[in-house]
Amino acid sequence: MSLSTLRKNFYRISTLIIEHAADAMRILLHHFIQKNYKISFKAFVEKHQHELYHQFNIAICCQCPTSYRRPCKPIISSMQMETLFDNNCPKLPCHKHSSKCDYCCSTVKQDLKLKDIDITLLRFFLVTYFEEELWQDCLTDVVSFQEFLNKNKHDIFHLVQLKTKCCLCMENPNYTVMVGARKDKLTNHQWKTMFSAAP
Repeated sequence: MSLSTLRKNFYRISTLIIEHAADAMRILLHHFIQKNYKISFKAFVEKHQHELYHQFNIAICCQCPTSYRRPCKPIISSMQMETLFDNNCPKLPCHKHSSKCDYCCSTVKQDLKLKDIDITLLRFFLVTYFEEELWQDCLTDVVSFQEFLNKNKHDIFHLVQLKTKCCLCMENPNYTVMVGARKDKLTNHQWKTMFSAAP
């Protein structure tokens, strides 16, 4: 396989992860927030604001109780904090003005939406706040990769044959191809790697 082909495959995989996996993680995070808190993502960030701040800055802030255990090292970047909080708005009423730390008691952005959150920050929220539930869901609804492929064979076939009706489509005229963009197209080789023809 040529270096050019390897590079193209790498970019395809990267695009798949960043675009599609991030969307799946957003849906999952929204599900867990609704299931456990029944509040918006913005309200969830407000609820955990102090903890989030210390994932960006481990220094003592004006809201730290004496016994509060801060993380050993920061995880959230300044760019991600800028996505979550508005540093130009007035600080929260509880803020002590002696604290000059960036983002200390900053207001959560009024128009904050899950679609604004990048994949690394999505992972942080899922692992930090919902790791146990992630494992429970995986263990209680176990589906092997082979079962997943067989269950979704029709959709996967239409990633090889874009916009081409098959025998199942004829039987189900209401069927619509879920993903039919040229960038998502699979090759015949990829299809044969996943599925074998019936003997």
